[in-house]
Amino acid sequence: MYRIGSFNCHNMGGKTTGAKIDKIVQIIKKEQFDIIALQEVFCPFLSANGGVITADDRQYPLSDILKKLRESNKSWMGYFAAPEQVRDAKEGYVFIWDNNKVHLPKVKLRDGTERVFYPRIYNQYKLADTKKHILGKDKEGKLKIGGLIRNPLYARFVPNYGQEKMEFRLINTHIRFSQNKNLDSDNTDAEKVSLGDIAMRRNEYNVLIDNIYPKIATQIYGSQDAGGLGSFFTIMIGDYNLNLDRPWTKGLPHIPDSRNEISIVRSLKKWTVNEKMQLVTFQEGLTTLKRITPENEKNYYKEQKYSNNFDHSTYDTNRFNRKGIKVVTKKIDAVRKYNNDFADYRKNISDHIPICLEFENNSNEI
Repeated sequence: MYRIGSFNCHNMGGKTTGAKIDKIVQIIKKEQFDIIALQEVFCPFLSANGGVITADDRQYPLSDILKKLRESNKSWMGYFAAPEQVRDAKEGYVFIWDNNKVHLPKVKLRDGTERVFYPRIYNQYKLADTKKHILGKDKEGKLKIGGLIRNPLYARFVPNYGQEKMEFRLINTHIRFSQNKNLDSDNTDAEKVSLGDIAMRRNEYNVLIDNIYPKIATQIYGSQDAGGLGSFFTIMIGDYNLNLDRPWTKGLPHIPDSRNEISIVRSLKKWTVNEKMQLVTFQEGLTTLKRITPENEKNYYKEQKYSNNFDHSTYDTNRFNRKGIKVVTKKIDAVRKYNNDFADYRKNISDHIPICLEFENNSNEI
């Protein structure tokens, strides 16, 4: 079994406290993650194009997270990258993984050197149907076509120990909360955002589902062939800033349809891929903590503390089911497990709790 985590760390950057770092490390260790995707990470001393996380103290707090993880296991690795669209802010994503369980793909070049396929911001896509992504008109009356404000971080991981033909393709995403870059979950309740913000979030979700996921899932690299696509498992995971459409999320920003059928035909090298995908979004537990206000702070511990179901995973159930793969995505109630103080956790750790995807391979074909 492989355990893949996702955690919006809420403004984790140069001023992050040691207590927050310790809590994140504790969660990674105790939950036995093999890979974890982090969102809302700020690291101004790394290139916006990304970079390997080292022990360099200038890369705080990411360097400290790895140092603490490596105290008990030297094989932990990490990588940071920031989308070009938000380069000035240096807000980006992180993948951290146990290199004893999975590794990045490598290939030997003709000159004898080795190329490692590091994670990268994924911006190599075009909108397949621009009419589907119209967000209104600008001040000059021209149609506004919505792409992604913050492109995702894409990584490939190959399992060790006898499953080298299998590959995880992970899309670490954080859908933009608001069109106003200064508006986030700290200064407004999710239900108070504008209809334009909700339309933008849904549009970004559709861009990921319709354009990015299918292209990544059917991509052929190097000596790979189309016959092996069934062993490549693509998973999108992260903070969608949208609820699943459930009775308890009525009136909140939600995904209208969490099941999407997509037919894709792609010509790749000497192969043609013709595949019908059933992309389904999972994880319906509430994962965000209510904002603390002067009005509710005194009674915060008495209230329902969780407010939204924003953190999810998405994958092609057709491909996973064909191969006998069992997948479960669930929230980790990190407050009750590792803190037990909702107000303290909300102020000092994050406004999200992590989620975990468990991937169990029961197939003899891989």
